[in-house]
Formats: sequence, C-alpha cells, structure tokens
Amino acid sequence: MLADNFYHIISYIQEENRLKATLRLNKESPVFEGHFPGNPIVPGVCSIQIIHELTEKATSEKLMLSSADNLKFLGVINPEETPEIDIELAFKFVEEGKIDVTATIEKEYTIFLKFKGRFVC
Repeated sequence: MLADNFYHIISYIQEENRLKATLRLNKESPVFEGHFPGNPIVPGVCSIQIIHELTEKATSEKLMLSSADNLKFLGVINPEETPEIDIELAFKFVEEGKIDVTATIEKEYTIFLKFKGRFVC
C-alpha cells in the first residue's frame, strides 16, 4: 500500500461513481532512491497502484487489477517539480464482482496518465 508513505491525500471528493483527489507525493520515499537517483520519477506501476487504492477507497471493496485495456503514459512525474497531482476517476459496476475504471492523473494543463481498465473483487 502506497497511501501515507508514497503519497498523502490532500483532498478527496466523491459523488456517486466519480471522484476527484489531490495527492501530495513524498519525495523522500525510498522508491525514488532507485527510480532514479538524482532524477526522481514516479514509476508507472506506482501510478497504477494509486488508481487501484483510490478505487478500493471509493468502492469499499478489496480489488485486484484484471485488465488495463487502455494505458497511456503521456509524461513523467518528478515529485520535486510536481509535488502534487490531481486524479479524476470514474467507476462502474458492470457485472458481479467486476468494476470498470477510467482515470486521469494530471496537474494543471499537463496530463501524465490516462487509464481505462477493469478490477475484480
């Protein structure tokens, strides 16, 4: 789990099946010691894990990523240059135990990640 170690939730607003959150990245996280020394960059797997954790929070379900149908990394997140990120996430229960999710990680006018995938309970 990355919450409270890799990132902290600054704001979290949920309305039905949508949420908007602002996160503060912990630039002192040990993750950045290896990714990359002197030029910290949020690993793609950490971005996906953040989406995973926020989806669990929104649905109150324990989830596992089943598929990522559309995953676009459009920019790198350096926690020194961009210490806060915004996430918009929408989810839909499509079948018993299956949740489709679309999410965007961005800051101001820069989109870092677009995600469309499915989680299962």
